[in-house]
Amino acid sequence: MIAFIGLGVNILSAFLLHHDHEESDYNIRAAYLHVVADAISSVAAIVGLLTAMIWGLPYVDAIAALISSAVIIRWSLRLLRDSGRELIA
Repeated sequence: MIAFIGLGVNILSAFLLHHDHEESDYNIRAAYLHVVADAISSVAAIVGLLTAMIWGLPYVDAIAALISSAVIIRWSLRLLRDSGRELIA
């Protein structure tokens, strides 16, 4: 139940943070990516836990966590690269 509430809050926050200037403002972009990453993690937790409970496949939760972690790492590295280029320019 907590994951569903968190997912709702993260989706609402993502809608509030998403706007046309997101790509040029790295602080807003970082905050937006943070709440989207939290939403993805909530979805992964919900799917993984339901799968483990319904079909008795506990490893699906770990796989979902690894996939969401990989997505978050990719976004983080891209944000670091882009903001680093901005600082150097």
